[in-house]
Amino acid sequence: MKRWLTILLCLLAPLGPLSASAQHRIMSPAVADAKFRVEAALTALPTLQFTIKDQTDTERRLFVEASGGLVKRMLVLQLETVKPGSDFRFVFPAKPPRQFGPQVYRFGAYAYDDAAAAAR
Repeated sequence: MKRWLTILLCLLAPLGPLSASAQHRIMSPAVADAKFRVEAALTALPTLQFTIKDQTDTERRLFVEASGGLVKRMLVLQLETVKPGSDFRFVFPAKPPRQFGPQVYRFGAYAYDDAAAAAR
C-alpha cells in the first residue's frame, strides 16, 4: 500500500499545485452547505476527474502528508454528480456493516428520494 501511494505521489507531483488557499477549501457546486476546509499541513495533489460506469461524474481530491518518501497521513474527498438520465442510486447491503459480539447495529438516518435526486 505504501509503495502504491509513493508511486502515485511521484507521478502526480510534477503536474504542479494550484494555489494553497484554493486547494484547501472545497465546496460542492450542487450542495451549498457542503464546505470542507482541509488542514494546511496536508499537501494537495492535482484533482482527479473521471466517470464511474457512465452514471456519475466524479471529482476526487487527495491531500497527503509525506516524510522520507512515505505517506504519513492521507485525506480523500470525492464529489459525485449523477449524470442526466442515469438511474444511479446507492444500494446498501441488508446487513449493516457494524457488528459487536452477536449484536448487529445500523447507524445513520436520513430521508432521500433517489428518483428526485437523479432527475435534478
